[in-house]
Amino acid sequence: MTEPIKIKFSSNNISDIYVENTFDNLHEIIKGLNCNNFSFVFPKNEEKGYTSIIANLLSDIELKEKEIEELKDDDTAIVVADNIVLDKLNKAATKANLIILPIDIMSMADYSLYSNLNINVVYNCTDILVSMSEKNFYNNFSYIMRLGIIKNLKLYMWLIDNLYEISDREIDTLNEMLVKIVMINKSIIENSEQEILTFGYEFSNAFYEVLNDEFTKGECLALGMIASSYISWKKDLIKMEYFYELRDMFVPFNLPISIQTNDLKKIENAFSYIRNDKTLISIKAIGRNTIVDDISSELISECIEFINFDMD
Repeated sequence: MTEPIKIKFSSNNISDIYVENTFDNLHEIIKGLNCNNFSFVFPKNEEKGYTSIIANLLSDIELKEKEIEELKDDDTAIVVADNIVLDKLNKAATKANLIILPIDIMSMADYSLYSNLNINVVYNCTDILVSMSEKNFYNNFSYIMRLGIIKNLKLYMWLIDNLYEISDREIDTLNEMLVKIVMINKSIIENSEQEILTFGYEFSNAFYEVLNDEFTKGECLALGMIASSYISWKKDLIKMEYFYELRDMFVPFNLPISIQTNDLKKIENAFSYIRNDKTLISIKAIGRNTIVDDISSELISECIEFINFDMD
């Protein structure tokens, strides 16, 4: 049995975070909580069989399968979680004690941002990342890159330096990456900086609304961050070479940097509808965020048109 990496997370109601290669230590950790009244929650579309693996590991614990809405305050819920499940838990405002078992990079990265949840343990199993399809593996990397671009230059440079190891899905590298993400998210929570995570949000939602038959949400976030960074360039907050360096960094992670569509007006309209005010979170350097205001509709149109690749 490998020894898991254990991190104390004193804020956000999270007690302990574990990062390890397999589920080997899961049974020991859960039994050590001395909890009763266990419930079991998992995504209905979960295809990789982790639910059955976990159920077999915990076969001596009475697990009552429940819907999120059925959870009671005195339940201890073992939750096989993607971000859809985390969103539902948050919206339901459940007060149950939660043991979170994330099943993709996005949920491994973002669980700490759900400040209303009573999370006792998070158990990140990187073996899941090794076995998932290439598209699913890279789809969520935009969320990790967002942390580097908007908050932490060291993470951004580390991703560049370890690109080949990440592509080969080396376990030690993936474990190290997740520990870095946890600590950056911890800093964001403790400094009440959650707003910076809206970087690329409005653009990405507009792209997804129009192009969801072609791009995933993670891919649209990459496009959204490129769009927001383009505005920083045009507002003279970053140099042109920095913009193109940032844009091209998405390519090795199999994320799109352009679109090809005749629906540019639909994207502009979707952006206008989603957008809350005249400001955007963007960057003034890699790892340094800023608020950009006074953004004209002409600049928005120019930005979206720039990302559209014209075959003609």
